[in-house]
Amino acid sequence: MDLRAKVNDLEKQLTDTRNDLARTQNTLATTGESLEATTKQLDRANDELGSARTELREIKPELEQSLAQIEEETQSNAAQNTKIEELKGNLDSANAKITELESTLESRKEELGATISSLSSELEASKSTIKGFENKVAEIE
Repeated sequence: MDLRAKVNDLEKQLTDTRNDLARTQNTLATTGESLEATTKQLDRANDELGSARTELREIKPELEQSLAQIEEETQSNAAQNTKIEELKGNLDSANAKITELESTLESRKEELGATISSLSSELEASKSTIKGFENKVAEIE
């Protein structure tokens, strides 16, 4: 290979290297811009996260209090539900007792009705007997 060809080859390599360097510098610049933009986005996200944490710290006591109230109300409701179930049981027992008493009362009414009817018959018989005695007394006089 002659000297001129070597020089041309070296010039071509130099040009290629310069082009590669220029592309690398462009890529580096683009990457730097992207990195800067990403850093800004990250900074904004960190700021938002910090604000959210601050807001959370501010509302955390209120949230905890609300949660405690909800738990208390839930327990209270559970206790009330238990009482309601007990009352329903008592009411069912009372209704059963009332039904039993009504049945007993109805039986007693029937018994008393029969007794009254029997006593009425005896009364009428006694009245008739008395009337008979009165008639005999009247005849004797």
